[in-house]
Amino acid sequence: MSNDLFLGIDLGAGSLKVTLIDATGAVVAEAAAPVTTAAPESGWSEQDPANWWTAVCSALPRLLEKGQG
Repeated sequence: MSNDLFLGIDLGAGSLKVTLIDATGAVVAEAAAPVTTAAPESGWSEQDPANWWTAVCSALPRLLEKGQG
């Protein structure tokens, strides 16, 4: 049996989700952090990439804590 784990990162309009998956495809743990999407004009959506990194740095420690349990 493999001990390999894979990290998935999903950036959405309202949150960034990180998922830890084992070699069989089973979800080991998940965590999320909010991201802000602005709509400065009708039909526009904007995000600040610096907030993506902040969300990753916020969600990953929680993911790792859950993954150790």
